[in-house]
Amino acid sequence: MLLLLLLMLLMMMMLCRHRVLYDYEPRHADELELREGDLVTVMRRYDDGWCVGVHGRTSCVGTFPGNYVS
Repeated sequence: MLLLLLLMLLMMMMLCRHRVLYDYEPRHADELELREGDLVTVMRRYDDGWCVGVHGRTSCVGTFPGNYVS
């Protein structure tokens, strides 16, 4: 049962992966540094256009502008 739950969680995370379209330099400590071509897993999108996600290369969690990812 636990294995099935973990597999489902992994599949959900893979469906939310997006490719970074533009470089982004963080302006605050809670923001991710993005490089064109990187992958990020979007965990949440906000109405103001910002997202919270996990950076695929660094595994860091942070915020970033949603219009910088596909």
